[in-house]
Amino acid sequence: MAQSGLKYFRMRARRAALSSVISVTLVLYVLGLFGLVALHAGALSSFVRENLLLQVFLDESATAAPINQLYRDLKAAPFTKSVKYISKEEASGLMKRDLGEDFVSFLDYNPLMASFNVNLRAEYARRDSILPVKARLSVHPIVKEVYYQENALQLLDQHAEQVILLFGGFSLILLLTSFILINQSVKLALFSQRFLIKTMQLVGATKSFIRKPYLLKALMNGFFAGVLAVLLLVATMAAAQYRLPELASLQRLEEVAVLLAAVLGAGLLLSWFSTYTAISRYLRYNLEELYS
Repeated sequence: MAQSGLKYFRMRARRAALSSVISVTLVLYVLGLFGLVALHAGALSSFVRENLLLQVFLDESATAAPINQLYRDLKAAPFTKSVKYISKEEASGLMKRDLGEDFVSFLDYNPLMASFNVNLRAEYARRDSILPVKARLSVHPIVKEVYYQENALQLLDQHAEQVILLFGGFSLILLLTSFILINQSVKLALFSQRFLIKTMQLVGATKSFIRKPYLLKALMNGFFAGVLAVLLLVATMAAAQYRLPELASLQRLEEVAVLLAAVLGAGLLLSWFSTYTAISRYLRYNLEELYS
């Protein structure tokens, strides 16, 4: 009978631990998915910003030497991601392609100016950062005009701020919900062992001695849950890239690696903390409260 009861107790403990691992895995997976969406949203914003053109139009009198010097200066500038020189002839060819007719023959002269098309780095492609760049270039001796898509940049900044606020709010809610779910899952797993915890305390075991095996088990379960969540996230990313290959260009492996490490760390930390608080609560209870 004793062996049968012990076997039943161990089976219940294993089932509770498995249920806890599965619950924590699912919560971490959802949390990781939200993080991936946030990362891709940030990468998409940077991609759009770096494809907005800053056009530096040159004076008609500009000669090859100052043009080449300005090209070198632009290429070496910290705000430049890429720069391309567009001659008057290239500009007219592009305009002809877009319009579908040769306007130069009609006008009998080429009214377009040579220019540099500058793609700014994402951190400079903002309203408060692009104005100093424009002011710096506008005073150059061979620069006639500096133009950028002000309305598009303004809309992008406004929507980016709204998205950041929205994601920030959802992140706080999701983190709080994740903590509550993991905490409840761990408490349910320990509920069946509350009498064993109290019995050890009554026979003289110290609190640290009682907590130690449960906390080690919690760390192991949290590690397994974190690993499973990371594997699920990697599989999800692979499936998404298979369906949408363009996503690969938006991913920054360093950021993804940090996110996956954070998911694994969250599994360890939340499992440990929830187990610690649950055991501490049962240690504070008297025998009558354990039945309630």
